[in-house]
Amino acid sequence: MTLQPPPPPSITPQQMNLLRTVAALAWSDGHLALEEVDLMLERFSALFATDPVEQQTLQQELRDYLAQNIPWKSLSLN
Repeated sequence: MTLQPPPPPSITPQQMNLLRTVAALAWSDGHLALEEVDLMLERFSALFATDPVEQQTLQQELRDYLAQNIPWKSLSLN
């Protein structure tokens, strides 16, 4: 059985670009700290969703996305 990556977060392409940019900056020191992840989840969920339930769902989607082992070079905005 092959593990499948989670589906991408339910955000717009522009929001994904912003997420990838900030994630690349957070990874630039070679380590993504839990505090960095928590801050990104809090801020992006509030920015990208207005309803509290949607924010919670989006936080989990973003957490799953950020937890993937994605090489930082693939986070470019091509």
